[in-house]
Amino acid sequence: MAKRIPTRPAWADRFASPTAEGLLGAIGGDLGSLAAEMRQALRAEPSLRESLRWCGLPWRWALAYADGSGAEAAYLVPNPDGPCVVFRLSHEQVTELPARKLSRYIRDGLAQARLVAGVAWPQWSLQHQSHIKDLGDLFALLREPAAAGA
Repeated sequence: MAKRIPTRPAWADRFASPTAEGLLGAIGGDLGSLAAEMRQALRAEPSLRESLRWCGLPWRWALAYADGSGAEAAYLVPNPDGPCVVFRLSHEQVTELPARKLSRYIRDGLAQARLVAGVAWPQWSLQHQSHIKDLGDLFALLREPAAAGA
């Protein structure tokens, strides 16, 4: 009798070679369309290039957005149970943000950000259409030369 090996979803299988479309296609319903819209918003930034990377736990396979020097600016994590977006922010970027002008959704993500070696990693779950706009506005604000420290 052959032993049956359980299969993992492509998002969780480190040894698979998934495609971005395959990972995003595994997200069902409205969450899938939100993840696709967020991807388009991140891809609209001309200075960033998209790559699919294994990031380990808890993100597993993620779409990474890096500038020409290879510095990551954002990740789109296509978790089938709930996609999320993660931005890479310096401590200075976090303190310079106009907190009172940001939506509660954005402020809550910033407040819960993990700080690793002086870099904040705020994470937001995609659950509503308004989240895409809020995150897109924040990303545009972060990419401005003054906010980026240029």
